[in-house]
Order: sequence, then structure tokens, then C-alpha cells
Amino acid sequence: EEQEEQEEQEEQEEQEQEKASDSECDDQDSMGGSSQQSTAEATERTPRVTFALSEPSEDGDVETREIGKRREHEDDSSDDGTSSRPILRKSGDGDQRASLLSGASIAAFARDLAIGPSNPVLGLSILTRSRNLALCAAILLLSLYVHWTAVTISGQYTVMDIGFNKTEIMHKFVIGGISATVFTVVIGALLQRWLGVKGAIFAGIILSATQSILFGLSNSVMLVYVVVGFTASPMLGPMLCGYATTQVSPREQGRLQGALSVIYSLAGGLGSFASAKIYQKCSDSFPGMPFVVAGVIQAAALPFGLFLRVPSSGLL
Repeated sequence: EEQEEQEEQEEQEEQEQEKASDSECDDQDSMGGSSQQSTAEATERTPRVTFALSEPSEDGDVETREIGKRREHEDDSSDDGTSSRPILRKSGDGDQRASLLSGASIAAFARDLAIGPSNPVLGLSILTRSRNLALCAAILLLSLYVHWTAVTISGQYTVMDIGFNKTEIMHKFVIGGISATVFTVVIGALLQRWLGVKGAIFAGIILSATQSILFGLSNSVMLVYVVVGFTASPMLGPMLCGYATTQVSPREQGRLQGALSVIYSLAGGLGSFASAKIYQKCSDSFPGMPFVVAGVIQAAALPFGLFLRVPSSGLL
């Protein structure tokens, strides 16, 4: 009897162990199903990264291909049985062709370059917008004539007519370069501070005209050194251009600079050509005539300076 009771207890224990193991398996299965479900939900919530490829087809249209970047655990078919492979869509070629440069757009670009605001020559119209700008342009043109006269024939004049040697020519250019830098950077700023913009322009015109005339009348090396030490004409360019920038809006600064560059180019061509012709005609009788003429032309800018409407801001 005792053996039978022990056998029954062992059978009951075995049954209880089997029930416990079965319940653990059920719990694991349920946990696995929930994790798979959460993974699927996360996958659905994850946005797909797509990009487009445009390829021309045989009939001339453009095919836009949308390709989805799938994860490794996703298969080629979705839950509802439809395929998730790349989709091909056809779009019209109107928008694509409109973005390309056609013959009409090239012609429009050339027309804008020739007669549009990007042409610096036609941009000279900005200088006629106000009286101050027109007067600044006139004074600048006359002042640059003096500069290009000196650049063109001063070397030949000093060597052929005054008798400079190589060392004296070098000294002349060194003195002139230092003088021009000092007048442009230092003296021009001081004159504007003491006399205001209008007074500084007047002083620059008078100094430049006087220096040019005296240079044409010089007949010795030492006198040329003294006259070249007062090279004031280069300071008028930055002074006038700086004032002109205050007369236009910030959006028109580029157009103004283009117009001023045309003035510089015109003065370079006219000044070099005219001074060379005058020197050729007068080299035997009065070789300094081109510099005297340049000084008179510079002095002709004084009446233009009188009509400048510039508020007095100097200390004097």
C-alpha cells in the first residue's frame, strides 16, 4: 500500500511539472507574437526614404522613377497582397523643357547683355539721374585727362626735352609715386575733414591744374622734382567716386561702379590720344604744351564744382 501511495504521488508531481512547462511555453509564444506585432507596427511607422530618377523614354517623355528604400526584414509584397516594387510614372515634358536653355532664352540673354542694365555703357544713364552725379562724372573725366597725359608722355618729355638720365628718371617716378599716395590717402582725407567734400574737390582741382601747368613749364631737373612732389590729381578720383556712391541706393551701387569704369576707360583713350597728338605737333617749339593744355582742361572743372550741392561738413 505504501508503494502504491508513493507511485501515485510521483505521478501527480509529474503531471504538475508537465502543466507548469506547458504554461511557460504558452507565455513565451504570447510574448513572441506581441514582439512581432510591435516590430510590424514600428516598420509601418518608419518612413520610407524615396528619391526620383528621371530618364528619357523612347517617345520623348520623361519617366520619373520613385524607388523606395526597404529594410531587410521587408519582403516584396505588402500585407494586402499588392506588390511594393518600384513604380514607374510618366510626367509631361513641358516643365523639364522649360528649364533648359532654348534658342529664345539665349536670344533674350544676348539682348539683355547688349541693351539691358548689365551693359556698363548703357548704364551711363545712371549718371544723368541727378545733377550731382552728372557734375561728378564731368569733373572726373577732366581730372583723368591730366592723369593720362602725364602717364603717356611725361617720360619722353623729361628725357628728350629736359635731359634726364636713367637715375633721374627713376628718382622722378619714385617722388611722383610717393606724392600721389600721400595726397590720395592722407591729404585728401584731411582736406575733406577741414573743408568738406566740396572744398576738398575745389582744392584738388586747383592743385592738379597748377602742378600740370608748372610741369609743362619746367626746364630743369630740380624744378621737375619739386613740381612732381605735388601730384594731387590722383586724389580726385577716389574723392569723387566716394561721393557719387552716396547719391544712389545700395541696390544700384554695381551699376554706378560700371558707369564710373566707363568714364575711366574713356578718359584713358582720349587723354592718351590727344596728349600724344599735341606733343607731336609742338615738340619742336614748345614740348611742354600738352601739360599746359591738361592744366587748363583741369581748371575748366572748377565751374562744375561750383554747382555741386554738397552740405558743408568741414571744420573750417
